[in-house]
Amino acid sequence: LRKNVVGVLGPASMEDTMAALVFIGALSAIHALGIPLLNSLCPLGGYLYSRSYIHGRPNTKKLALCLNFSDIPKGEGCLAKFLNKITCADDASADEADQSASADAVAAKKDDDNPTVVLNIHVTTEEIEEYPSQLKELVKRGHQLVLSPASTYRGVQNIFLGNEAAADLKAGYDSYSKLIGQPPKWYFAASSDGMGRHPSLLHEANDLGMKVSYWSTVVCVDGLNLRLDQLDSLKGDVRETNGGSIIFVTLSEKIKTKVKRSEDGDESRLISSIICQILDSLSSGEQIFFLVELSNVAKDDATMIL
Repeated sequence: LRKNVVGVLGPASMEDTMAALVFIGALSAIHALGIPLLNSLCPLGGYLYSRSYIHGRPNTKKLALCLNFSDIPKGEGCLAKFLNKITCADDASADEADQSASADAVAAKKDDDNPTVVLNIHVTTEEIEEYPSQLKELVKRGHQLVLSPASTYRGVQNIFLGNEAAADLKAGYDSYSKLIGQPPKWYFAASSDGMGRHPSLLHEANDLGMKVSYWSTVVCVDGLNLRLDQLDSLKGDVRETNGGSIIFVTLSEKIKTKVKRSEDGDESRLISSIICQILDSLSSGEQIFFLVELSNVAKDDATMIL
């Protein structure tokens, strides 16, 4: 075969062809092995490039509960209903099950003007532009917004899109500042299967003065109630350090589709029920934990509480 190819293309052409094949093979190996490996090492880049946190201060009984804005109901009246439920407002429309599930969890009602439950909500540039009134309402209620990578970069691993993703983060930073009246304090690095941990994004977040959050515990909701193993894992993480945990709760596409197809289609009931289950499991007995904003859980200049 080599003899025939050489006879047709000539010696010089054969060498060029082999060089091209080797080059293509090398690029394929880099794309198949190198980029996923680099992406997995990007959390290390986060510590080099920025102030990053997977956990906050222990022994404070303060926790940060994080959600994606895409998992929160945004329809007319749904957002207010959801916020009333998680703050355990005395809402006549809330059913008895929701009220009883959260009664023990909020033994300490409101501290000064701060709500009992503070959420840290991940928002993208597109969501800031599409849902400005809903986001303003969340901030007005005392919840914290955290910038996250655009949805177009989730599940995408491409080292060459770093500058484009960083430009999107800068656009989100500007849109947030214009909408809220102050710059964002936090950037959510997202999971390792996307662009969220790309060094260019982490470097941009640092240049913009934002801290980077990961998580100490992730809870993927795939049913109407949390599984016992999920609750046990969550309680183990929280009680081991007695506070400082960054808990990321995310809804699977399967359960969101199931709720939308149900009779009432009440998304607010699902996510508020999950939050109340978490509160109820963590604050049983004499031990009570407080859900606060990330800035109160992770502090650069905080003294260690022993």
